[in-house]
Amino acid sequence: MKRNKVYGLLVLLFIIVMIGSCSEGDESTRIVNNQIIIPSVLDVSPEDSSSDVPLNSSIIVEFSMQIDESSLSTNENEADEECSGSVQISSDNFQTCRSLSGFADGWEPMTDDDRYQYQLKPTALLSAQTSYRVKLTTDIKSTGNVAILNEYVTPNGFVTGDHVTVPIVESNSPLDDAVHVG
Repeated sequence: MKRNKVYGLLVLLFIIVMIGSCSEGDESTRIVNNQIIIPSVLDVSPEDSSSDVPLNSSIIVEFSMQIDESSLSTNENEADEECSGSVQISSDNFQTCRSLSGFADGWEPMTDDDRYQYQLKPTALLSAQTSYRVKLTTDIKSTGNVAILNEYVTPNGFVTGDHVTVPIVESNSPLDDAVHVG
């Protein structure tokens, strides 16, 4: 009988230690009140229903927690228009998708405090005067290997204009008309 009580106390102590260590965990898996917090999509840019979007716009996705960058994938086959990968961009309700293999630098994390943004920079221009929708699939996972609960699709998408955004030069060094530089 005494042995069963000791065994029960050890099991109870083990459970208390495990729960305590889980609630103090890192950002990879958030546990609150013994429930796993699931990552969610907070925002997609260009904004839904926006128009006259520059042809060289980046796609920026903001999540509620840090995402495993290896789970952010796109259709990399330029020869076809298959809708594959965890991030898709389509102009025909995902019957076909834009190949994103021409996008430079892949996903670039832009973490700031509690904001987890990831940016995809195009090297090729989007098509002019075209409506695009963005789809994010449940293959996207947090760094704690927890997937987003539901597929996310922008309801209306965005419409491109016929122009590009030109970078602004804020300084010029050496200054114009400078002599004996070096």
